[in-house]
Amino acid sequence: MKRRDAIRNSAFLVGCGLSAGTISTIVSGCKTEPTVAAAKSFLNSDMLALLGDVVETIIPTTDSPGAKAAGVHELINEMAEHFTTEEQGQLTALMGSIASSGFADKSVEDKESFLLSLDDVEGDVKPYTLLKGLTCQGYFTSEIGAKEALAYLPIPGEFIPCIPLSEVGKAWAL
Repeated sequence: MKRRDAIRNSAFLVGCGLSAGTISTIVSGCKTEPTVAAAKSFLNSDMLALLGDVVETIIPTTDSPGAKAAGVHELINEMAEHFTTEEQGQLTALMGSIASSGFADKSVEDKESFLLSLDDVEGDVKPYTLLKGLTCQGYFTSEIGAKEALAYLPIPGEFIPCIPLSEVGKAWAL
C-alpha cells in the first residue's frame, strides 16, 4: 500500500466517524411533535387571574398595552417558583388578602386606593412593594414594555451624552 492511499483511507475513516454523530444529531432534531413538559404553576388559575388584575391596576393599558397584556402576571408566577419559602408565604398571604377584599369586583379607583393602602404596612418587608417592583421589572423588560412604553431604536445613532429629556420624549429601552 502506498503512503498516499493510506492517508486517503485514514482521512475517509476519520471523516465517517465525525460525520456519523453530526448526521444523527441532525436527523434526531427533525421531530414533528415537540415534547412540552407540564408547566408547574405556583398560583392556581383563580389567583393567577387575580394577579393579572393587580398588575393591570399597577400598570394599566393607556396608549400602550398594560402589564397584563405583556404577560407580567405569568412571569411573576414563574418567578415565584424560585422564591424562598418565606417569600412564597408572603406572596400567598398578600394574594389571599387581596382576594378576600373582593378586589375583582371593585371599581378602578377603589382598586387603586386599596393597593395604595397595602403600601402603608409597617415592617422591613413589604410584600406589595416587592410585587410592584416585580411588575415594573417584568413590564419594562418585556417586548411590549420595551418597544411600546419606552422609546426603542434597535440600531442606535450617534452618542450624545447630555441632552434635555424634552428633546428625547420618553425613557429609552436598552
